[in-house]
Amino acid sequence: MAEHTSTKLNADQQVSLDQFLLRVPVSIISRNLKNARRLVEREKEWIAKKLQEEIAKGDAGDAQQSAEVVGELVKRLKQLRTKMESLDSELHKLTRSLHARVDHLNQLYTIPSLADVKYEQWSGIRLDRMMVDYMLRQGYIEAARQLAKEKEIEELVDIDAFVACLRVEKALREEHKLGPALAWCSENKQALRKVEVRLSLPLGKRNHPMADFEPASNLEHELRLQEFIEKVRTQNLETIVSAREFAQKYLAPHKDPNFAIRAAGLLAFSPNTNQEPYKTLYSTDRWHYLADLFLAVHHQLHNIPERPLLHNVLSAGFCALKSPSCHSEKISPRQADAEQVLSEEGAGPDSVSDYEFTEDNQPVKPAHKHQYKLHHKGPGGAAALALNSICPICSTELNELARMLPYAHHSKSIVEPDAVVLPNGRVYGEARLRLANEKMGTAEGYVKDPMDQERVFREEEMKKVFIM
Repeated sequence: MAEHTSTKLNADQQVSLDQFLLRVPVSIISRNLKNARRLVEREKEWIAKKLQEEIAKGDAGDAQQSAEVVGELVKRLKQLRTKMESLDSELHKLTRSLHARVDHLNQLYTIPSLADVKYEQWSGIRLDRMMVDYMLRQGYIEAARQLAKEKEIEELVDIDAFVACLRVEKALREEHKLGPALAWCSENKQALRKVEVRLSLPLGKRNHPMADFEPASNLEHELRLQEFIEKVRTQNLETIVSAREFAQKYLAPHKDPNFAIRAAGLLAFSPNTNQEPYKTLYSTDRWHYLADLFLAVHHQLHNIPERPLLHNVLSAGFCALKSPSCHSEKISPRQADAEQVLSEEGAGPDSVSDYEFTEDNQPVKPAHKHQYKLHHKGPGGAAALALNSICPICSTELNELARMLPYAHHSKSIVEPDAVVLPNGRVYGEARLRLANEKMGTAEGYVKDPMDQERVFREEEMKKVFIM
C-alpha cells in the first residue's frame, strides 16, 4: 500500500471540529454581562423612583419613614453588590477558561506534521475532552469530574454548564417538577425570544408520543401547558376554575391560536380518555418530551452541539473504513471478529466458514483445510476463530453502529494501482512485493510476506484485487 503523499497538519480543519470549545464560554459570558446590566438597570430605576418620592415629600415627610427608606435602599444596594460579586467571580473563571482554550487550540498551529509527537499529545488531550463531554451528557458527573481533574483539563470542559442543565432535565424527566425549568426560562427570558427550536428526535425515538406534534419555539409555553394539564388532571372543580384563569394569562397569548384551543379541550376530557390528542397530552411520557425540548433549547442557546463530539468523530472514522463487504450477508460478523494465529498444537489452516458453532459459541469439526488458521487458547482450551486481517467495522461491537452510515468518498486513492492479496489476507502492490522478494532472495515461483517472512506462498496463489 502506498504511503500518504503528505503528513502536513492542516490546523484549520482540526479546529473546525472544536468551534464549540470557544463558543460555549463566550455565550455564557455574554449572558452574564446582560444579566448584570439588567440587574443594575432595574435597581437603578427602583432607587431613582424611591428617591424622587422622598424628595417630593420635602419637609412634610416623616423622618422615621425616610430613615426606613434609606435603610431599604442600603439593603438593596448590598444585595446588588453580592450578586455583582458573584457574577464577577464567575466572569473571571470563564475568562481564564477561555484563555486556556485559546492557548490549547493555538498549539495546533505550532505543530508542522501529523507525525510529530506533539500532535499525538494534543490529540490525547482532545480525546480526554471528548470522553468528559460524553460522560457529562450521559449523567456521569462525578466520573467526568475525576477524569478532568486527573488529566488536568478542568478549564477545557464545560462541567458547570452541564451540571446546571442536567439538574433541570432530571427535574423534568424523573421528578416531574416544572419549577427549575420555569426559573431557567425566567433567567434567560430575553435570549429565549431569539431561539427557534424544532425538536429533532433520534432514530431510536421516532415513535415518541409527541412526535406527531409540532414543538413550540417557546419552551416556556410548553412548560405552562404542562402546568395547566396538571391542574386539570386533579378534576377538582376549584382547581379547574383556577386553571381557566391560568390559561387566559399564560396560554392565550401564544402566537398559534390552536395552542390555546387544544389546551381548552382538556377541560372536556378526563385523564383516562382515549381521544387524541388529549390522551397523549395527559400521558406521563410528555415529561420526556419536555426534557428533550429543554435540552435542545439549552444546547442551542449556549452553542453546545446536539450530538457528542465523540459520536461525530466515530462517524467520520466509520465512513473512512466502511466498505460494502462489511455488511455483506455472506459474511457473519462473528467470522470476521477476532485474530487467527497458529495453534500451539500445530493445527492445520482451517476455514472459518466451514465450522459449525455450538450454543456456547464453540467451533466443532472443520470440513476441509483453508488458508486461515485455528487458534487454541491453551491445551484443552476453547478454540477461537477469526480472520487474519481484522476490520473494526466488521466487529460485533461496531458493525451495527456503522450500518446506516455512508461509504467514504475518496477523491484520491492511496492504494497501490497493482494491488494483490496473499493467502494470509495481506494486500501489497505487486511491483513492490516482487522487488522486496528479490532483495530477500526468495526462490523463483514463490513469494514471501515481507511482514511475516516465515510464510512462503506460490505465485499463483496471489490474487489481483480491485479496491473501490
